[in-house]
Amino acid sequence: MAAKFSNLEILKAVWEITNHNVRFVPVDSTALRGAKIEPEAITALWSLAAGINPALALIDAIDARDWERADQVGADIAWSGETTHELHKPEVFASFNIQLNRVVMDATGYANCGPMRPPYGYSVMPQEYIDACKEAGRRWAQLQEKYAGVRTQAVGGGES
Repeated sequence: MAAKFSNLEILKAVWEITNHNVRFVPVDSTALRGAKIEPEAITALWSLAAGINPALALIDAIDARDWERADQVGADIAWSGETTHELHKPEVFASFNIQLNRVVMDATGYANCGPMRPPYGYSVMPQEYIDACKEAGRRWAQLQEKYAGVRTQAVGGGES
């Protein structure tokens, strides 16, 4: 059993309350911190970015308890999203999360989300938000390339 999870401040307590029977699934940007709090509780993660190689590299490093490697991948993931940290404030994210995520996904080059449907649109979103998301997507695309094939190496030659 697993549950999407975001409040790492209570992770240890919830891990104990569930008698270690629930695995918790944090977002890629907090997965490493969660794994360092309670490694057995974090066996998966989720990501909003298009392209899974960095997320797979991180979860593989966490699963292997290769903290040096996990720290490097985690730092790369943090770098990729640093241009959008301000956009995750509730008052911004609640108003623009669909548009923000689409801009990032499109900018990775991994996916084309297509036209935005009403009532959502880019015309009401400030240009600096769009620019920040495009940069985050470009950075994620660099990581997608950097970590291409890493999973195959990490798990002993299987399919990635």
